[in-house]
Amino acid sequence: MLSITPLRASVAAAAVLLAGCASIPPDRGAAAVAELTAARGLTLPAADVAQRPADVDALLKQPLSLDQALRVALLASPRVQARLAELGFASAEVYQAGRLSNPVLSGAIGFTNTAGAADRFSFGLAGDFIRLLTMPARLRYARADFARVQQQVAAEIMQFGSEVGRSYYLAAAAQRSADIAALNADAADAGALLARQLAAAGNLEPLSLTECELIAAQAQLERNRAAAAARRAHEALGQLLGLP
Repeated sequence: MLSITPLRASVAAAAVLLAGCASIPPDRGAAAVAELTAARGLTLPAADVAQRPADVDALLKQPLSLDQALRVALLASPRVQARLAELGFASAEVYQAGRLSNPVLSGAIGFTNTAGAADRFSFGLAGDFIRLLTMPARLRYARADFARVQQQVAAEIMQFGSEVGRSYYLAAAAQRSADIAALNADAADAGALLARQLAAAGNLEPLSLTECELIAAQAQLERNRAAAAARRAHEALGQLLGLP
């Protein structure tokens, strides 16, 4: 004889029906984050991980504009990838909140005659009824937390974009200063060379020659300082972009 109590049957049926109520979003919330950042002027690249190295290599083969630097950062930065990974964890919580544990099937055999033959069979199907009752509340909480994480990730990516922009302009300014310092040093070197030629011909006082050589040495020192500052600025930008 097969017997399943009405309550257990209800639990089992509800488990089957509600098992598919909460599924992980295919993009794990990335589309919602992209909409939030796009509304503030920052467009996230497509989430095709396989294409990211090729995209980054293509962008780095040419001088980077600010928009291209932002795209490299969003494609390659571990910091951005870590923030996007949080969406996966939050979406998994939504999925888990809408799942029930598998029902447990139990059975029993009764012996009531002296011949030793079984004359009664019973089976039961038990489910987690408390979890079923609390599922709506857990789903609401998980979905609210998922929405919170999406907002937080979007805000952090926007903040990251601002940092990249600031670092980009600092690197550009440092490079411009280095270029100007190099031009000044070249001009000072040319002046010192001319001064040495004039002094050799007897047309320039030794003191004036010394002054020209000091100016050239100072200009060379400034060029080295500016070049070092430009390298540091480029390295800081490269770290933000996620480049080796």
